[in-house]
Amino acid sequence: MSKQLLAQRVKGIEPSGIRKIFDRIPKAKNPINLTMGEPDFDVPDVIKESAYRAIRDGHNKYTPTQGIPPLREAIAEYLRDMGIPFEEVMVTAGVSGGLVLSALSLINPGDEVLIPDPYFVMYKYMVRLAGGTPVFLDTYPDFNLKADTLEKAITDRTKFLMLNSPGNPTSAVLSADELDQIAEVLQKHNLFVVSDEIYDRFIYDGRKHESIASRDVPTLILGGFSKTYAMTGWRLGFAAGPAWLITQMTVMQQYSFTSANSVAQYAALDAFSCDMSEQIASLEKRRNLIYKGLYDLGFKPPRPEGAFYTFTPVPPGDTSESFVERCIEKELFLIPGNAFSQRDTHFRISFAASEETLQRALLVLETLKP
Repeated sequence: MSKQLLAQRVKGIEPSGIRKIFDRIPKAKNPINLTMGEPDFDVPDVIKESAYRAIRDGHNKYTPTQGIPPLREAIAEYLRDMGIPFEEVMVTAGVSGGLVLSALSLINPGDEVLIPDPYFVMYKYMVRLAGGTPVFLDTYPDFNLKADTLEKAITDRTKFLMLNSPGNPTSAVLSADELDQIAEVLQKHNLFVVSDEIYDRFIYDGRKHESIASRDVPTLILGGFSKTYAMTGWRLGFAAGPAWLITQMTVMQQYSFTSANSVAQYAALDAFSCDMSEQIASLEKRRNLIYKGLYDLGFKPPRPEGAFYTFTPVPPGDTSESFVERCIEKELFLIPGNAFSQRDTHFRISFAASEETLQRALLVLETLKP
């Protein structure tokens, strides 16, 4: 009886493939955990101190739904410094909150949303929950969306393109030329973009972040504090874009999240002054370690250009789930690629872990190499 009461919209919404693996880790005796998409460094002390001060100063109540004005201005200044155009800014409950609010505000039943594959696990489900249809754009083998692939997928039901660069799970970064070509197609068809740019600071080899929004394409930019400042548990993000959309998302936030965490908002006022270059350089070093290690073992993943993941082909004849199960038997915890893709051919490693942990992982993978 109780299951029959469930809404139609939740049917087919499965538990996260990431969480299903993560929840098995406590049963292992000496796990090698390369599952979660969060930095292994801690929140900077200056942000912690700001949080303590906010609590002591009584900033423990509801905030304006759109976010406290000083933080909205700090976010706006950050975006202006990056050369990213926008009209209005709001503070959200993480990027996940921004994704939910944008889906509820933009998608009508029957609308199609274009999603490059592989993709972050939440994208397809947020579209389905809003009554839309996810349309997956194959980006294998290099994981960068091509303009002709985008062009062929557009129909009269297409509502917007979901973009994520640097990407999760692939760590791919769209080049300036690729963004230019994608922008031409979007302009031709007058298409909107929701651009998840949470990994904008995690780009390696001397490259700089570029946004599709800087190419005269109507864009909602989603960003936040979880990755750069290791504030994953603080649930603090932002959305920036056209005023008509931010206004509606703010209304939707009134009836869902109410507002973002008050203490986190006040603490984040000091985040933009934190120099995170040392932590990011450390991740680039570990990127080099895991990439070379995998390549030398014969796995040959694409070179991660940003974020902190490798998305690596499984050995011939394997599926992602069967390969990950064999890894788990040796207490190495990875995420099967079918959690992020319509294909079942790759596995994700998070290299946001100590060098010792990565070396242990490579020793296990050596016993399972192609």
